[in-house]
Amino acid sequence: LIFQITPLNVTQWLMVLKISLPVILMDETLKFVARNYLEPVLSSEL
Repeated sequence: LIFQITPLNVTQWLMVLKISLPVILMDETLKFVARNYLEPVLSSEL
């Protein structure tokens, strides 16, 4: 077996959230900036 699946306790779930939440927020922020500030500039150049 390559991956062994085990249930996570509350502390482990909190660690997962602590690590993944900033990454998700940064990704969504970058998408927002690209959509609202970069794409209109690129569209007007065409």
